[in-house]
Amino acid sequence: MQNEISLDLRLMEFDSSPDQITSAIGIVPTKTWKKGDLINPKGTRQHKENGWLISSGLSKECDFEQHLLSLLSIINPHLDKLKEVCATCYVELSCAIYMYCESEESTPAVHLDRQTTQVLAALGAEIDFDLYVL
Repeated sequence: MQNEISLDLRLMEFDSSPDQITSAIGIVPTKTWKKGDLINPKGTRQHKENGWLISSGLSKECDFEQHLLSLLSIINPHLDKLKEVCATCYVELSCAIYMYCESEESTPAVHLDRQTTQVLAALGAEIDFDLYVL
């Protein structure tokens, strides 16, 4: 089995509509939601805040660095506008890694270089890693 990785930049806890966030930044999001929307259409749990996210857009089989580079290539052209919006909300780089522990070689490499940490710091972003060992 192959490891699966996904990376998203999430903006949450803002008072405006997700459409206003999209207009202000100039990036079409992968997903948006409003406070009170169902988290899962088949469930009953609701979002507690407005949200806006962009994902790397890559297959989950790509490695961590590929996801990160893809996400940065989306973010960097809009960095100044993104900084303004991020100053008014909670920002998070969300990383989910599903690891199939068949051997030491199957452990995915995770590295955040200086440029990445500088961009995340400029956005005031927190980093969330969810590791699932299967």
